Amino acid sequence: MLRVSEGESGRRRRWGVAWLLARARASPSPDSGQAFLRVEHCETNALGDPAWADCERDGNKEALASKHAAFFRAVFAPTLAGALARDSEVERLRAFSDRLESGLKRRLASEPQPINSLAETIVFAKSGES
Repeated sequence: MLRVSEGESGRRRRWGVAWLLARARASPSPDSGQAFLRVEHCETNALGDPAWADCERDGNKEALASKHAAFFRAVFAPTLAGALARDSEVERLRAFSDRLESGLKRRLASEPQPINSLAETIVFAKSGES
C-alpha cells in the first residue's frame, strides 16, 4: 500500500519509479487519515529508437544526430540550465540549451548509435480513504 498525504502530493511534481515502489512497500497506518494506493501491476518495456530506424533506412547520420540532440535538449536541458541560471534569465537559459544541443549534434553525428529507452508502467488502485 502507498500512502500519499495531501501535502505530499502537492509538493512532489515528479515521482521516480524507485521512490514510488519504495513507498508502496511501506506499511501504512489505517487511522492516519490518508488515502492508500496499492500497486496492482508493474512492468518495464523496451522501446526502440524510431530515429535510428530512419537512419538505417536512409543513411542520414545528420538527421539522426539532430533528432537525438533535440530529444536530449527537451528532456535534460531544462534541469541542467535550471542549476546554472534563474528562471528569469531566459536568454542565458536559451543560450545554454543551444550550446548543449549543438555540441551533442557534433558528437552524435561522429558516433551514431541507437537510443533505446525503457518505459515503466505502474498501475495503482485506490484502496481507501478517510
